[in-house]
Amino acid sequence: MATFRKNVLRPVLACLLMIIVPMTGFVGSVTASTTPTHVISDQTWTAAGNPYLIDDMLVIMPDKTLTIEEGVVIEFTPTGWLDVRGDLNVLGTAADPVLFTIDSANATSTSQWGGIQLQTDDFDVDLVMRNAIVTRAMNGIFIACCHQGSILIEDSTFLNNNVGIHGYAGYDAIINNVVFMNNTVGVASSDKDISNSTFVGNEFGISSAERTDVRYSLFENNDIAAYGGRGVLLCNVIQDNRIGVQAFYEGWALEHNVIQDNSEIGVITGQYDGIVPHAWGNSFLNNGLGANTIADINVQHTNNINIDFEDNWWGTTDSNIIDATVYDFLDQSSLGLVDYTPTLNANPNGTACPGDDSPTNPDLDTNPTNPGGDVNGLNPDINETGPIGHDNYTDPDTNDTGPIGHDDETASDTNHTDHTPRISLWPGKVNQHNENGIWMTDPDGVSGGHPSTLYSSDYGDRKLEYCQKFWPNTQSIELRDNRETITFWTAGNTDSVVSTRDVYECVFNHNDTDEDADYHHQLDELQEREQQSWEDAMEECDRAWAELDEHYMMMVESLEEQMMDEIEMELWGLDDSLSIRYDEFDVQYNELLIQLSEAEDEDEAAVIIQEIQSLRESEQQVIEWVYDVYHARIADIIEQYDAMIDALDDEAFESLRHDVETDCEALFEELEEQFRAEYEALESMTEVEDENSCGDDERCTDRDENYMEEFGIGHSVPGFTGLLSVLAITGAVLLTGRRGLHETRGRARAVNPFNDAED
Repeated sequence: MATFRKNVLRPVLACLLMIIVPMTGFVGSVTASTTPTHVISDQTWTAAGNPYLIDDMLVIMPDKTLTIEEGVVIEFTPTGWLDVRGDLNVLGTAADPVLFTIDSANATSTSQWGGIQLQTDDFDVDLVMRNAIVTRAMNGIFIACCHQGSILIEDSTFLNNNVGIHGYAGYDAIINNVVFMNNTVGVASSDKDISNSTFVGNEFGISSAERTDVRYSLFENNDIAAYGGRGVLLCNVIQDNRIGVQAFYEGWALEHNVIQDNSEIGVITGQYDGIVPHAWGNSFLNNGLGANTIADINVQHTNNINIDFEDNWWGTTDSNIIDATVYDFLDQSSLGLVDYTPTLNANPNGTACPGDDSPTNPDLDTNPTNPGGDVNGLNPDINETGPIGHDNYTDPDTNDTGPIGHDDETASDTNHTDHTPRISLWPGKVNQHNENGIWMTDPDGVSGGHPSTLYSSDYGDRKLEYCQKFWPNTQSIELRDNRETITFWTAGNTDSVVSTRDVYECVFNHNDTDEDADYHHQLDELQEREQQSWEDAMEECDRAWAELDEHYMMMVESLEEQMMDEIEMELWGLDDSLSIRYDEFDVQYNELLIQLSEAEDEDEAAVIIQEIQSLRESEQQVIEWVYDVYHARIADIIEQYDAMIDALDDEAFESLRHDVETDCEALFEELEEQFRAEYEALESMTEVEDENSCGDDERCTDRDENYMEEFGIGHSVPGFTGLLSVLAITGAVLLTGRRGLHETRGRARAVNPFNDAED
């Protein structure tokens, strides 16, 4: 009998322990025949156990470490995912990477597994991933915001996932030398530091990213290479995509990138009030030359804020060619101006890239078709002390006493004491030297001014037209002998701009009577006051919409916080329930193991083994029942709060929106009536009738009328047109709010461990 126990029972017991121990939480390995649920002690997986099969949630418990060594293959069923609350070390090698993939035997060709979720919201989670391949996941790695731990991902590949790396931790996740290929989104959300990486064949290389810096990386053959903002794109190659860079909200700063051969547009800026903070040292070449485009567009602006694209290389220094590839104010008057002057005189070839002495240098197009274009590769200059564009450029016309745009001009300057009526021209703007001796930029909405000699055949008439706009009794123009340095502030910019331009004097008809001059002076004042009143009204309505949106978002966020609290409570309840049941089954397993060790013969041992197998089946049924219960609870919570948020959007705010619309319309109608009466009163005080005055049914010249119609001003324009202008300005606010809501719902669902692949 003793021999039986030594030679038979102990090997049988060892085999049973290989099955039972991983289920019950003891230290050990797992194989494709097992389904672990928790890692409660430090554990190491090696290639000897391949393949490892995860068919449900595997939890790495707090303060515990799972180490996965080179060559390990981990397969997940469509309901499988990895929940990290401790530490995860994935340590593959270039020759033997670690593979995370779908269990093809239990999945369709379109199935995806859940992914690796880092619970940095409540736990100190550390992830080190080197030489890994993550494929066919809903979220290859999802980072649950956002307080604790560290994340390092290097030398890895994310292939054919919905999202490669998603979420944010409140600190930078370090991503270095990683390939993102054929994903819907390569990297999403915020707080990433990306270097030496490759994005190829994705729908979005990077999407909805904020506080994300990307350097020395290649974006190629994506639909949109980089979509986001509040970071820096430094020394990257962005080529052969549909759209290169699309900025939203604060936008990305662009420094020393090569943006070329993108089929539709190189850079889109201005969406959702997004601007590029600055763009210098870049090369914009051959963008917008795809078969389905009507024009080659290097930069497309989409809002009314002026932006700075100085010190870049456009493949040429010819302003006419550059103008044709920049879509801004000069193409559509409601847009801001893209100021690209001064330009670089030659291709920088990436030589100004500072820092990294071993960057990724992808192959580039060495024969671009733009005139003067040449790209020989992106090579950082490690001896560079600072990127181009940080110098304090000075104004040669102020003796280098201060940087451009910040010189302090005094009342003693000749520009401020010469009251001669005169104008100057600047790309997209006309500058008026008004009666107080101060230069004003486009003060009455006149647009289209351009100093280029290309249009010299047209500009004789236009200059006269502009002078007559400001001084209606102007009869001719004269070019002054001396150019003038002009300081002016453009729309959307708080810093002034200094420029030295030709100046044209507006010469009056000296036979005009004093009454004529007085009439035109009063008309000018009335028009100026009317413009200011309309701008104030628009600003007031804009504030009303913003306050409404803020109130709406506060209520939505409150509901979302309540929902997340309830889901978190359910997840803690799930953990507690599982722990209780595991403890109960552990007691029963231990009792059976003791009985097995004391069995007198094979028949008795066989009976006990059968009981252990039955107990395992019973345990599995109980665990599945527990998951089903909490699955239903969390699904009910999400459904309940979805309904509450929908009701909030559809009902509670409908009347408030209507009130804002009604109030704004009433305000605009009041202004219409007020200024109609004032113009009629002014007309009744004078008999002045010349080609520049207004008739019985007009209060402005044709040029004034066009301007007023554009701003919703004037009795010929219904008041509701003004309302539509305000709605166009502020409509993005509510759209932004709803967009943020849907993103938050997505985060809530990501917390739910029961989402199907369809979710």
